[in-house]
Amino acid sequence: MHSKLAATAWRDNTHTNYTLRLFYQGPDDVLRFVENTSEDKNWTSAVALDTLDYAPMKNGAIAAGCTSAAMSSIIRCQKFDLEGKKIGAKGARGSMNDYPIQVGPDSKIAVYFPYVLSQDADDKLRYTRMLGQNSANLSAPWWVNETSMNAMGVKNTPVVMLPLAQKYIDPAGFIYRDAQSGRFAAGTNDNIKSGGDIRSDNLPWNQGAKALGELPAIPEGSPLAGFTVGRAYDASKMNTYILYVDDKDTVQVVWQDDDKAGWQGPQTYDALGDAEPGTDVACATQGSWDQSGINVSKEQNLNRCFFQEKGTGRLKEVWFDGKDWKNIGYVPLP
Repeated sequence: MHSKLAATAWRDNTHTNYTLRLFYQGPDDVLRFVENTSEDKNWTSAVALDTLDYAPMKNGAIAAGCTSAAMSSIIRCQKFDLEGKKIGAKGARGSMNDYPIQVGPDSKIAVYFPYVLSQDADDKLRYTRMLGQNSANLSAPWWVNETSMNAMGVKNTPVVMLPLAQKYIDPAGFIYRDAQSGRFAAGTNDNIKSGGDIRSDNLPWNQGAKALGELPAIPEGSPLAGFTVGRAYDASKMNTYILYVDDKDTVQVVWQDDDKAGWQGPQTYDALGDAEPGTDVACATQGSWDQSGINVSKEQNLNRCFFQEKGTGRLKEVWFDGKDWKNIGYVPLP
């Protein structure tokens, strides 16, 4: 298959019921998704997104429903409602289609809504955010974007976008492969936000004994994936887990769950072995919306990641239960 993968998840206001959704691209280049809920715990049949306004490019980047469009290297977006009842299971065009972002021809993209990260043709990373309603045009959301954080990745760098705090209104951060060293690098943009009162320099990514740049270099061509979960003893901070594939096709984890220790790893686990060469890796981070009282949870049951298994090509699902990584089984794909 060797499709790019994207995963997203959300909880309802009980903070216990959840839905997990995984996107991929079929051999016919049509985007599809499968879904798993806390109620039935089984993966649904695939839904083909064959009514998109723009045809996705072959083996294009996917970020929880957004994909680079064929020919134009423009980010396109498809939106979904939580239950699939208002706008249908196949979704509807998102407002980002009316605010087109030009990216490099093979740019990876990452999303933690309303934040989008992409890479320009000159290798600078571009940070885009929807700030809400545009007062000059109430029919259109207000998108803004910039490259002022001066983050420069290797060409076609893998990127991960994650929340930096449990509240939705606080800034998002991103992890990428640095252009000069090829090592892990992190960035954020404290200017593009809507009232968040926690700056990134007060958050654990920039604290502790070991910085991201001290971790081993990321192999060329390796994907990056990651997720966050609320820290059990802190009302705002996050634990962050980043996955990549080493030069022996083993999935490795680096993580940050302690202010004093800084970044730890890399380390692999039995459940993460046997990755198919060239596989993508995707992880789910729970969506949050503080206006509905839903922050990023401290519950561990959505710490799910996906990659193809060596030899079989089957899509493997693994789960971090807060202490260890466990093999959950396979996602049934047609």
